Formats: sequence, C-alpha cells, structure tokens
Amino acid sequence: MLLMIAGIFILGYFTSWWLPVIWVIIIAYVMKLSIMQGIITGGISFALVWLAMAFYMSGLDTAGIISKTGDLLGGLSLPLMIVVVLILALITGSLAGWLGSATQIYVNQRDKQRTKGNSVI
Repeated sequence: MLLMIAGIFILGYFTSWWLPVIWVIIIAYVMKLSIMQGIITGGISFALVWLAMAFYMSGLDTAGIISKTGDLLGGLSLPLMIVVVLILALITGSLAGWLGSATQIYVNQRDKQRTKGNSVI
C-alpha cells in the first residue's frame, strides 16, 4: 500500500492524471493481489493521496477557483467539493486495483492451463 501511495503521489504531482492509474494497475498485477485486496488497496491509496492533495490545493487557492467551480456544479461548498474528489478517488483507485488484480488472475489461470497441455482459445 505504501508503494502505491508513493507512486500515486509522485506521478500525480509531476505528471498527467492517468499515470497513477497505470501505476496502481501495475502494482496490483505484480503483487498478485486478490480481487478484493486490489479494490480496497487501490481505492484507499487513491483516496488518501487525492484527499491530501485536495486540502493542499485548497490552501493554495487564492483566486477562489475551487469555490467558483463549486458554484458551476450547483452551488457546492468547499467541503462538498472535497467529498466529490474523495468519491472520484475511491472509484478510480478501486477500478484500477480491480483491473490489475483481475488481469493477473486471468494470466495466471491461463498459464496454468497451458502448462497442463490444454490450449486456451
């Protein structure tokens, strides 16, 4: 989980938003997490990093961009905007962890079938 958190933070702060998703997929795949472990670990990791970044960015927002964005979304206040970010982070991280875990399980089962002499179509 710490490896996921560190990678999400570094990639999310210095690169594009989608690279942390690929990082979580790779880590869930390499660590051979079960489906539930991948979902929980990915979701919590993303949520922690994005929550910290939301508080950090709200502290830097001197122009009121976050409150203006909240107004455009139907009058959401700053705490509700942070809740929206938290929900999006949980969904994104959970789906990334699920994809990495499911891919690893599929590849592992496919390799087991090939070693038994059964061909997989």
